[in-house]
Amino acid sequence: MRAWDDGVDSHLELVTAHDWDADPLTLESVRDDHLRVTNGSAEDDYIASLIKTSYREAEATTWRALLPQTWRLSLSRFPCQYIELPLPPCIEVSAITYVDEDGALQTWTGSPLPYDVVIPRGPKAGKAEICPAYGEEWPSTRAQSRAVFVTFRAGYLDESVSPDAPNIPEDITHGRLLMIGELYKQRSDSVHAFNQNPAIIRSRDLWLRYRAY
Repeated sequence: MRAWDDGVDSHLELVTAHDWDADPLTLESVRDDHLRVTNGSAEDDYIASLIKTSYREAEATTWRALLPQTWRLSLSRFPCQYIELPLPPCIEVSAITYVDEDGALQTWTGSPLPYDVVIPRGPKAGKAEICPAYGEEWPSTRAQSRAVFVTFRAGYLDESVSPDAPNIPEDITHGRLLMIGELYKQRSDSVHAFNQNPAIIRSRDLWLRYRAY
């Protein structure tokens, strides 16, 4: 275990899922430009399912959030050092709440904020870290399984375009196209097992470069 979470139980839950309409891989572009199908829209449902499968596989392999989404990290207490947020790249920390020693839910806030958030940037950004600001300490919490809650947004954004414009690295998207093309062409494991397929291996090689350890 990492030093930050030694002895701290944690749980991650999805608050707001990403918007599938924001996916750079649209049904039309995959069907017409990548797969170049000749039977019109007859397989649209199947192709749409492959697009979603490739997205989930890319997130699972990279351990990252691709399209913007909101998560809540629950902890059994504040750690000794810092809180490390999973699923980079982090966009922002929306709120930190906790159950105080009397059992009341409190929001850890102030002006300026009593905590600092370090958010790495770039396509291979590491995990964001939260720690008390200078002169501040973690609040005291009641002893229970979920006493601290960190709500945060994660995913790739190009804020120079708009506040919600996705900006997923091209390598990750290209790996998805490789997987979509292979799954569209090979609809069983009769030729290659899934984990032995050259195209699938290549797509995962592209994604592993971005894995957030």
